[in-house]
Amino acid sequence: MFVHEIKDRLVAQGVGTYGTNIFIGAKAKIPALGSNEEPTNGAGPFLSLVETGGSGSAKTQNDTATERPTLQIVTRATATPDARNMLIAAYAALGGANGLYNVTLGATFYLSITARQSIPTEIGTDDPGRAMFSMNFDAEKQPS
Repeated sequence: MFVHEIKDRLVAQGVGTYGTNIFIGAKAKIPALGSNEEPTNGAGPFLSLVETGGSGSAKTQNDTATERPTLQIVTRATATPDARNMLIAAYAALGGANGLYNVTLGATFYLSITARQSIPTEIGTDDPGRAMFSMNFDAEKQPS
Protein backbone atom coordinates (compact mmCIF):
# COMPACT_ATOMS: atom_id res chain seq x y z
CA MET A 1 0.00 0.00 0.00
CA PHE A 2 1.37 3.37 -1.09
CA VAL A 3 1.24 5.24 2.22
CA HIS A 4 2.89 2.35 4.10
CA GLU A 5 5.68 2.08 1.53
CA ILE A 6 6.38 5.81 1.93
CA LYS A 7 6.29 5.43 5.73
CA ASP A 8 8.78 2.56 5.53
CA ARG A 9 11.10 4.66 3.34
CA LEU A 10 11.00 7.58 5.81
CA VAL A 11 11.72 5.28 8.76
CA ALA A 12 14.59 3.56 6.89
CA GLN A 13 16.08 6.95 6.03
CA GLY A 14 16.05 8.01 9.70
CA VAL A 15 13.32 10.65 9.51
CA GLY A 16 11.46 9.20 12.49
CA THR A 17 9.82 6.19 14.11
CA TYR A 18 6.40 4.90 13.13
CA GLY A 19 3.93 5.20 16.00
CA THR A 20 6.21 7.55 17.94
CA ASN A 21 6.62 10.58 15.68
CA ILE A 22 5.45 9.31 12.27
CA PHE A 23 1.72 8.64 11.86
CA ILE A 24 -0.64 7.66 9.06
CA GLY A 25 -3.90 9.46 8.34
CA ALA A 26 -5.42 12.84 9.06
CA LYS A 27 -7.13 11.49 12.19
CA ALA A 28 -4.06 9.79 13.68
CA LYS A 29 -3.76 10.39 17.41
CA ILE A 30 -0.82 12.77 17.88
CA PRO A 31 0.62 12.94 21.43
CA ALA A 32 -1.00 15.71 23.45
CA LEU A 33 0.72 18.73 24.87
CA GLY A 34 0.85 18.70 28.63
CA SER A 35 0.71 21.51 31.13
CA ASN A 36 3.74 22.88 32.95
CA GLU A 37 2.79 20.65 35.88
CA GLU A 38 2.32 17.52 33.73
CA PRO A 39 4.58 17.70 30.69
CA THR A 40 4.14 15.10 27.95
CA ASN A 41 6.06 14.25 24.81
CA GLY A 42 3.60 16.26 22.70
CA ALA A 43 6.03 19.00 21.69
CA GLY A 44 7.05 17.10 18.56
CA PRO A 45 8.12 17.17 15.89
CA PHE A 46 5.52 14.83 14.43
CA LEU A 47 4.90 13.80 10.84
CA SER A 48 1.58 12.66 9.37
CA LEU A 49 1.17 10.95 6.00
CA VAL A 50 -2.21 11.64 4.39
CA GLU A 51 -3.26 10.06 1.09
CA THR A 52 -4.89 12.66 -1.15
CA GLY A 53 -6.56 10.54 -3.81
CA GLY A 54 -4.29 10.91 -6.81
CA SER A 55 -5.39 10.98 -10.40
CA GLY A 56 -6.64 8.33 -12.76
CA SER A 57 -4.41 5.59 -14.06
CA ALA A 58 -2.21 6.13 -17.10
CA LYS A 59 -1.77 3.68 -19.97
CA THR A 60 1.73 2.84 -21.13
CA GLN A 61 2.85 1.88 -24.62
CA ASN A 62 2.43 -1.81 -23.84
CA ASP A 63 -1.16 -1.22 -22.63
CA THR A 64 -0.30 -1.73 -18.97
CA ALA A 65 -1.86 0.82 -16.63
CA THR A 66 0.14 2.62 -13.97
CA GLU A 67 -1.39 4.08 -10.83
CA ARG A 68 -0.79 7.72 -9.87
CA PRO A 69 -1.38 8.17 -6.13
CA THR A 70 -0.70 11.41 -4.26
CA LEU A 71 0.25 12.13 -0.68
CA GLN A 72 0.48 15.09 1.66
CA ILE A 73 3.09 15.13 4.41
CA VAL A 74 2.25 17.37 7.36
CA THR A 75 4.64 18.10 10.22
CA ARG A 76 3.96 19.86 13.50
CA ALA A 77 5.94 20.92 16.55
CA THR A 78 5.88 23.53 19.28
CA ALA A 79 9.22 24.83 17.92
CA THR A 80 8.64 26.04 14.36
CA PRO A 81 12.16 25.12 13.15
CA ASP A 82 11.67 21.53 14.37
CA ALA A 83 8.50 21.09 12.28
CA ARG A 84 10.14 22.62 9.22
CA ASN A 85 13.34 20.60 9.59
CA MET A 86 11.48 17.31 9.91
CA LEU A 87 9.63 18.05 6.67
CA ILE A 88 12.90 18.94 4.94
CA ALA A 89 14.32 15.59 6.12
CA ALA A 90 11.28 13.78 4.67
CA TYR A 91 11.68 15.68 1.39
CA ALA A 92 15.35 14.63 1.23
CA ALA A 93 14.44 11.00 2.03
CA LEU A 94 12.09 11.03 -0.96
CA GLY A 95 14.81 12.25 -3.31
CA GLY A 96 14.68 16.00 -2.74
CA ALA A 97 14.57 18.14 -5.88
CA ASN A 98 15.40 15.10 -8.04
CA GLY A 99 12.70 12.88 -6.58
CA LEU A 100 12.97 9.11 -6.77
CA TYR A 101 12.87 7.29 -10.11
CA ASN A 102 12.78 3.60 -10.99
CA VAL A 103 12.85 2.50 -7.38
CA THR A 104 11.22 -0.43 -5.59
CA LEU A 105 9.63 0.26 -2.20
CA GLY A 106 8.43 -2.86 -0.49
CA ALA A 107 7.34 -5.08 -3.36
CA THR A 108 6.11 -2.22 -5.57
CA PHE A 109 8.02 -0.70 -8.47
CA TYR A 110 7.74 3.10 -8.70
CA LEU A 111 8.45 4.91 -11.92
CA SER A 112 8.63 8.15 -9.94
CA ILE A 113 7.95 9.88 -6.63
CA THR A 114 8.27 13.66 -6.89
CA ALA A 115 7.45 16.67 -4.74
CA ARG A 116 5.06 19.30 -6.11
CA GLN A 117 7.00 22.08 -4.41
CA SER A 118 10.59 22.45 -3.27
CA ILE A 119 10.08 24.19 0.07
CA PRO A 120 7.70 23.46 2.94
CA THR A 121 4.46 25.45 3.10
CA GLU A 122 3.52 26.84 6.50
CA ILE A 123 -0.17 26.03 7.04
CA GLY A 124 -0.85 27.58 10.44
CA THR A 125 -1.15 25.82 13.78
CA ASP A 126 -3.02 22.81 15.10
CA ASP A 127 -5.50 23.05 18.01
CA PRO A 128 -2.81 22.95 20.72
CA GLY A 129 -0.86 25.67 18.89
CA ARG A 130 1.95 23.65 17.30
CA ALA A 131 3.37 25.08 14.05
CA MET A 132 2.38 23.05 10.97
CA PHE A 133 4.06 22.65 7.57
CA SER A 134 3.09 20.59 4.54
CA MET A 135 4.35 19.32 1.19
CA ASN A 136 2.58 17.32 -1.51
CA PHE A 137 4.01 14.40 -3.47
CA ASP A 138 3.00 12.67 -6.70
CA ALA A 139 3.87 9.10 -7.60
CA GLU A 140 3.54 6.81 -10.59
CA LYS A 141 3.75 3.12 -9.85
CA GLN A 142 2.84 -0.35 -10.90
CA PRO A 143 -0.54 -1.46 -9.56
CA SER A 144 -0.31 -3.12 -6.15
